[in-house]
Amino acid sequence: MDNAATLSLWDDDGTSLLPNAPPIVGKTAIKAFLTKVTAGLRSAHMQAFEFHCHDAVAYGNIAAEWCDEHQVVPFGADRQPFDGRGPMLLVLHRDQDGRWRLQREMWQPADAAN
Repeated sequence: MDNAATLSLWDDDGTSLLPNAPPIVGKTAIKAFLTKVTAGLRSAHMQAFEFHCHDAVAYGNIAAEWCDEHQVVPFGADRQPFDGRGPMLLVLHRDQDGRWRLQREMWQPADAAN
């Protein structure tokens, strides 16, 4: 849960599209979202994480891939663990420094994907 490291993966104008939520647009908004989420997860830790990506394609400075993810996050004795899985779509942009950064992210829980 290193928000600074996570934020460094994003384009300045990146957009995160999460289920049942308005788009989170730009690093400032993504930082605020990460700060809010991690503040409520002090006792949480990542127990398991699987991330398998497929069919990566690049067109100049834009690339895309879709991924299957699964994560298990225990919160402590007073809450059920989060056991989430689902498909993701990632669109990346190669910046002027040559680094690939997230431009768009979309995640959908597996139960909503069927």
